[in-house]
Amino acid sequence: MVEPPCTGDGDSRRGVDLVTLYLVRHSYDPVLFPEIKSDKQLMFSSTRVRADRQMRERFLDMLQDTKIPKLYGLSTIGTKICVYWWGKSSDKVYPETSFKGKVETAPENMWCVDLLRIEGEKEIRKVVADVKVICRLMM
Repeated sequence: MVEPPCTGDGDSRRGVDLVTLYLVRHSYDPVLFPEIKSDKQLMFSSTRVRADRQMRERFLDMLQDTKIPKLYGLSTIGTKICVYWWGKSSDKVYPETSFKGKVETAPENMWCVDLLRIEGEKEIRKVVADVKVICRLMM
């Protein structure tokens, strides 16, 4: 089941930070959530850090009562994508948070896969194939 998009500001203090979030579920468990943002978000370190934090917060919200072994999140900024995932065995969200010294960072190369290129299509197909396997295991 794909739930309709929820659009709103990713941070209530910043009305210009619009986010569109879809949620793909198997039964009641989330299995994939793409978050879509404007390409302008990619150019500044602060907006990338905020996008990274929002993805991690979404995982926290969705993992409270889930039974799935792996959950995917797709952070899409313009046509660039960063694939996030949580694994039950490690109980961590990947890619791991980046730091430069003590400062949290989200390097632009986290969103290195371009959806309009062959590599982007391959990456999405790989995620979808894994989600299908996870859904079959949950039946």
